[in-house]
Amino acid sequence: FQTERIADDYQDDASEETFQALDELKTVLSMFGPAREHIKTLYFEWELISLSQNILYLSVPALIVAGFMTTFLGGSSLSGVFLGVSVLIWVTSAAFTLTTLPFLLMISYIARVATIAKRTLAIGPFILRSSQR
Repeated sequence: FQTERIADDYQDDASEETFQALDELKTVLSMFGPAREHIKTLYFEWELISLSQNILYLSVPALIVAGFMTTFLGGSSLSGVFLGVSVLIWVTSAAFTLTTLPFLLMISYIARVATIAKRTLAIGPFILRSSQR
């Protein structure tokens, strides 16, 4: 809009080369918004692919540990004390931590993507919003 305003304000005083340069500048600036949106969309897609892969890698061991704990571990399975705490509590705590890792990973990715989306404030088709025109 500023390039059009400058072209209108100096229509009588500017040369043809100036108008051509303003037209090229307008074209370049109009491409900036869609390019920015495209790069941001690619970033989100890449992060979601990475999230899916990492959740798959973490969920298999988490399911194995959860299955083992529910199937084979009972109240009298482990006896003894380590650092003043029952070994059963240590094993149960470690298993719980391992089984929650896929959920914690998902929360961290969602928080990161949400922060990027909030700070850039534009998700959607490759068009400029009316506030950026």
